[in-house]
Amino acid sequence: MSSSTPPTPCVINLKKSSKKMKRPPRTEKDNRCFITKMKVNGLEALVLLDSGCTSDSISPDFAQVAKMKVYELEEQVPLQLGTVGSRSKINYGLFANLEIGTIRTEHYLDVVNIDRYDLILGTLFMRKYGIILDFDKDEVRIKGKVLPTLVEGESSFRQARRYAMRKTPHLKED
Repeated sequence: MSSSTPPTPCVINLKKSSKKMKRPPRTEKDNRCFITKMKVNGLEALVLLDSGCTSDSISPDFAQVAKMKVYELEEQVPLQLGTVGSRSKINYGLFANLEIGTIRTEHYLDVVNIDRYDLILGTLFMRKYGIILDFDKDEVRIKGKVLPTLVEGESSFRQARRYAMRKTPHLKED
């Protein structure tokens, strides 16, 4: 079987109860994510640190506001979400100057239609720069130093939506 041939779907038969159940409740603290601010090409950006994400991404809206040049990728890359049937593709990428804590670097980012945040930094960035998410202490550390984070709440969501609510711009070529 070639690597481009999709696997044959298997049939899964779940044993279903005749009774319904409530989903266990979660507290606001249980659902809280690690959110911080950083500079991207000199502009402040709202960033989600995502330990389950294998790519580093920027929203097209933020890239437009920051007047960043995006590049069409030679090959589209599948954007695999944690669900079956996701068919999104990454078509564009860019390099950006990032500043977070003591880190000052140029880093590649995929351009992805992100909701609520300007950037999502995943395991690639966090491993490369020694960023640790400490769920016990609710802290983010870079090389042992605690990084300020934002607590998710109405004000941070309002701020995060400032780009997500705009219509995604059409990408222009030079």
